[in-house]
Amino acid sequence: MNKPQSLNIFLFPSSETTELGSVESPPALRIMRPLSFGLWLVVFCVQAVSVASGGESVSWLLLGLSTALFAGVHLQYWYEDSEQGRRFHHAVERMRGRIYEDDQTGLPNSRHFVFELRRQMMRSVRNGRGFALVLTDVIGWDSIGAHEREFLHQATRALRQSLGDGDFLGRLQGPVFAAIVLDERDCSAAEKADA
Repeated sequence: MNKPQSLNIFLFPSSETTELGSVESPPALRIMRPLSFGLWLVVFCVQAVSVASGGESVSWLLLGLSTALFAGVHLQYWYEDSEQGRRFHHAVERMRGRIYEDDQTGLPNSRHFVFELRRQMMRSVRNGRGFALVLTDVIGWDSIGAHEREFLHQATRALRQSLGDGDFLGRLQGPVFAAIVLDERDCSAAEKADA
């Protein structure tokens, strides 16, 4: 509901995961390995023949560089497929998701909210479709104290229920929540804000 499609593709992990929680190597990467090996083998053979026939120092240098490049690329492939590499990539994917998500509520944070607000503004200019920006602040936030987490979950649930499916809800900071309410014909933004 709150995560735009463009962010879903790049920032949040895929739903198809292995037992380690990471995504399998893409098919293009699996095809590139044998192709890169074949290309390296052809280059290596051509350079080896030129080294054997002429023995130039430039040929030796090219032979060494191509072998080092091949070894580096395949070490990277091996690392990405190893268990440690998969866990590393999974941790990076989770951290990317947390960059745009509030830890306590699971709602988008202020960074994600600004991204979505810009997107909606551009969409509004392009399509002529309006939206409303609703800011809410909880009075008496300092007196909540130890029950802060429980209160945040209840406030999040209530705010989500009052908004529509296409609307965006985020927590900016402390007790401040913000919503982007899309223009709909059947229910006005003012009615949603009152809810």
